[in-house]
Amino acid sequence: MFYNNGKKVIPSNVHERSTPLALTVWIMDDGGWANYGIKIATNCFELKEVELLNETIKSKYNLETTVRSADYVDDTGETIAFDSFMIPTEDLIPGQFRLLEVDNRIVLPIHTHIRFISTSADVIHSFAVPSLGIKIDALPGRLNAVSAYVEREGVFYGLIEQWPKL
Repeated sequence: MFYNNGKKVIPSNVHERSTPLALTVWIMDDGGWANYGIKIATNCFELKEVELLNETIKSKYNLETTVRSADYVDDTGETIAFDSFMIPTEDLIPGQFRLLEVDNRIVLPIHTHIRFISTSADVIHSFAVPSLGIKIDALPGRLNAVSAYVEREGVFYGLIEQWPKL
């Protein structure tokens, strides 16, 4: 909708610049139908920018809006996040796979539908777990999703590629 040096932004004067056409283009570009309305992907913005956009949509078009987080939250309300880094070749122990082993594996439940959501802040990244039938691209300023259903226990190795900035 609005760009500054190639990065999508919500300008402070969005109330003055927002038109029904601009809102429609944004929904077509970054949105889709949700359970009871329209979802606009705003993952690349700060919370204050999203709140400003919500206020504009409410006051100018009389549409109700909500802000939802894509973070995973446990039963106590704490956000669950972790880092996982590839183990350097010189630190591998016999039997581990070079370029595939990580220091912190993620544990996924079996017999459960799982949704992976990806985005990027800089360049295109590709994430793949071939044995789960998953390949997804992370694009700057966009949300992309893919689903998986894990039928058996095991270790499933994934790969990430980074595409150079065009």
